[in-house]
Amino acid sequence: MKSLTTQTERQLKSAGSFIPLAAYRYYIIDDRTPLTSTNSSQRSNNFEFAISAGYHYTFVIKQNFYFSLGFTPGVGYNFTKLYTRSQSDNMITRSKSPEFRWDGRGAIGYNGDRFFAGAILNLGGSSFRQENTTVINHDYTAFYQVFIGFRLNAPGILREGVDEALRLKNGRF
Repeated sequence: MKSLTTQTERQLKSAGSFIPLAAYRYYIIDDRTPLTSTNSSQRSNNFEFAISAGYHYTFVIKQNFYFSLGFTPGVGYNFTKLYTRSQSDNMITRSKSPEFRWDGRGAIGYNGDRFFAGAILNLGGSSFRQENTTVINHDYTAFYQVFIGFRLNAPGILREGVDEALRLKNGRF
C-alpha cells in the first residue's frame, strides 16, 4: 500500500492487500434563497458513517512497471437534521437512512530505484434512500493524480541513527 499511495517504498513482486476501512463525513447543504410569502428554504446537517472492506491488487511487470486495481464496497448510515424555513414557521426534522458506498481505484506507473512516475484514478459513490420518502440520494466522485519524483539518499547522520536503532532492535551490538 505504501508503494502505491505515498511512493515511499518499492513493490518488487505482484501482491494484493485486504483493506478494511471505517469512514465518516460531515457536510452541510444550505439553500439561502430569500424567503417570501410563497416559498421556503432548507438547510441540512448530514453525518455519514460507513464500514467497508476491499481488496487491492498490484501487478508488477519487469520489476519496475506496475498497474493496480482495487474495489471497496461498504455499508453505513446517514444521519440528517433538516431545517425548513419559511416566513410563517420553522420546522426541524431528523432522519436516519441506511447507505451503500463503494470506492474503486486504478493506477499505472514506473517505480525505479531513484525515479518514479505514474497516474492514479479514484472513483467513489454513495447512495441512500431518505427516511419516510421515495427520494434516493446519489453522490459520485472522481479524481485523478499524476505524479513524478526522484528519491534522494538520507543525510549520513540520519542513516547512522536509523542503522544503530535497527542493530539494537535486532540484538546485534
